[in-house]
Amino acid sequence: MKVPFALPECGEAETNEVVEVIKSGWLTTASRAFEFENRFKEFTGAKYCLAVNSCTAALHLGLEALGIKRGDKVIVPVHTFTATAEVLRYLDADPVFVDCDKDTFCISIPELQQKIAEDNLKRQIKAVIPVHFGGHSCDMDHVIDISRKAALSVIEDAAHAFPAFYVSSNENGEEKRRIIGKIGDVTCFSFYANKTITTAEGGMLATDNEAIARRAKVMRLHGIDRDVWDRFGSLKSDWIYDVVAPGFKYNMPDLSAALGIHQLRKANLFREKREKIAQRYYDELSGIDGLTLPKIKCSMKDHAWHIFAILIDSRYSKHSLNRDDFILKMKEKNIGTSVHYIPLHRLTYYRNRYNLQPEMFPNSEWIFQRCVSLPIYSAMTEDQIEYVICSIQKILN
Repeated sequence: MKVPFALPECGEAETNEVVEVIKSGWLTTASRAFEFENRFKEFTGAKYCLAVNSCTAALHLGLEALGIKRGDKVIVPVHTFTATAEVLRYLDADPVFVDCDKDTFCISIPELQQKIAEDNLKRQIKAVIPVHFGGHSCDMDHVIDISRKAALSVIEDAAHAFPAFYVSSNENGEEKRRIIGKIGDVTCFSFYANKTITTAEGGMLATDNEAIARRAKVMRLHGIDRDVWDRFGSLKSDWIYDVVAPGFKYNMPDLSAALGIHQLRKANLFREKREKIAQRYYDELSGIDGLTLPKIKCSMKDHAWHIFAILIDSRYSKHSLNRDDFILKMKEKNIGTSVHYIPLHRLTYYRNRYNLQPEMFPNSEWIFQRCVSLPIYSAMTEDQIEYVICSIQKILN
């Protein structure tokens, strides 16, 4: 396509590092993975960071380490990717779905309060998974306060939110700025190919809780009590190990970590590039009838800008295009777009298993019928940015 929806930005440093890993003869989890973890700890300030093969894996490990088990319930926003909810089914637990905020697409605080209040006597709800949508942080003060009062764990789905910050003010009006990764009990990041930094496939579990980190580390690789690098790279007898739990196969290989080491060094630069693209969209697409730009409740610099989701509504414009028409028109101009997301209540498995209806989630349903995500990635050229803007102006005017 002339402008793909997403494109990773990798340079010579990433290429050289991957080649060095290949030449080393050790391709799986070893020194690069550990270096990536250590650098990620330095970046976020989290005490423990575990590199894994996906954000889905991080969510699963985090929930398991928090003790989520059969029959437990966990609150999940319905406006998210299926991974946020599916990991609960791995544990034979169930999601309790809530609507989203109409402006930020993040979890609805009133809905969160209501679901917890309804569960007050049953005490089946054990945790909350707020999703930082598009790079915009959730209202974490309220999420944490509501959850702590009900003795619920908080595991953040930060697949869209690196690097992003949550900013709040105390009673004296003093601003408090916290990086996503240091707020909840566990935070889970994604380094998929279209994310703000990439390891091709990959993720990270971040936590300040030693017990959670220790459990997740064991479960990350088959429940074995020694790292594979320790078994084959130390002076100890390399064949001796024990399996202390039925674990999973979630480790990140060095080939992926080699990318991550150098992507992480560029994370702030990549975020700044995305912010500049977002600002261009705001400057040049505002005021177009039938087009609503993202509403943010944070500063531009605190947003990760992973997704730039606009709303198309023909009822308030001179044109007669709906969202689907707009996507087709953009495709005709060779511009990639996407939809974030088809809400979980519309997907067959969740709809049938939990008897979900669109009217149960009016905000998410309203957003879904109108939302479309524009290209926003650090490798976009000035010509591509200009082409996207001019194309939208022509299509909608």
